[in-house]
Amino acid sequence: MQVADVLIQAGHEGRTTGSTGTSSKWGAEIKWTPIIADETTRILREAGVSVIRKGAYLEDDTYQVKIAVFLHFDGSDSPCRSGASIGYKNPSDRPAAAAWKALYSQYWPFKWMPDNFTPDLRNYYGYKYTTTSDAELLIEFGELTCEQQAIWLRDNLKGIAYVLAHFISKRIGKGNIPQPGVVYEQAAQPTPPAQPAQPVQPVQPVQPVQPTSPQAPQQPAVTPVDASAALPPADPPLSGTVTAPAAAATP
Repeated sequence: MQVADVLIQAGHEGRTTGSTGTSSKWGAEIKWTPIIADETTRILREAGVSVIRKGAYLEDDTYQVKIAVFLHFDGSDSPCRSGASIGYKNPSDRPAAAAWKALYSQYWPFKWMPDNFTPDLRNYYGYKYTTTSDAELLIEFGELTCEQQAIWLRDNLKGIAYVLAHFISKRIGKGNIPQPGVVYEQAAQPTPPAQPAQPVQPVQPVQPVQPTSPQAPQQPAVTPVDASAALPPADPPLSGTVTAPAAAATP
């Protein structure tokens, strides 16, 4: 029995006859699964995670790991009828399956199929060779025979590998591999260029104050009195006798 943190299998790798996987004019499963498997293994090992990296043939041994992932792509005779999916053997694997779907859905822009929707997902031969403490999952990344999905997959194989490495690292609590490209950080706004300083206008010199000649205080004009002018006549004499107001009657 081989013991490690993780087992990663590239589906169909190494087969020349029989079950060699699906293919289309955009790519072949047997070529794409090793790309993701190799890159995921590299990232994990560099983070201190021990990985057993296997191809299609698992029969030579058994494997005791924390998590095992078997990597595949789907295909369909009627293009675009399928999508991403996940398979597992035991109910105890469901939390890990749900976590993968939640993570991959942040990147994968196409549809999902139900868990274990085919016999191959439910009864994958690799399950019987692994003993896991967390989960064993068969991951179908998408449909290779659907043009839109296949082009997206082809252009993101290395990115998918990083997402998978982060997922595994988080599940086993080792490696601390950050989640790639999900945390949508707002780009820093460029600082606007400084406006050129306006030239300072020269200050006009202060004009000296011209001294003023002292002025004599202005005297108010006085109208001379004509002594010879006649005085106004005296008020005419009051008529009658001034009496006091009558007293108020006492009730």
